Amino acid sequence: MKGFLDTNILLDVLCRREPFFHDSQLILSFCEHFLLNGYVSTLSFCTIAYVLRKYSGQTCALDSLRRLRVLVKPVELSTEILDKSLNAAQNDFEDTIQFYSAAQVHADCIITRNPEDFKLPGIAVITPAEFVGRCKFVRGKLVLE
Repeated sequence: MKGFLDTNILLDVLCRREPFFHDSQLILSFCEHFLLNGYVSTLSFCTIAYVLRKYSGQTCALDSLRRLRVLVKPVELSTEILDKSLNAAQNDFEDTIQFYSAAQVHADCIITRNPEDFKLPGIAVITPAEFVGRCKFVRGKLVLE
């Protein structure tokens, strides 16, 4: 299964933000154990670096990003994704980039704490809690009910 992880999911784990940490950590654990192919926009790495550097310093921020990089597959911010996002006429440009990044890799779902921000059709949008509650294992593979 391919899941596209929104930036807020990653920050919940890296910053240990409660009450969101547990479900988001479980999703990254699925990635770590190769049960979920977790995709992330390269734009998320930039945003995370900015946030973490302010709170924990440059060295800690880069260490966290290196650990994250092992768990997820980055989706490059291409000219095609940028152009689609610019022409989508959506309210939140960053979320539109996330959406088209997920579409680029044919993600089965976008996992985010803000599903209401993803109004474009074509990809299921689900919260971490919903994802954890709906996932089950069938023949050793993770599936959503």
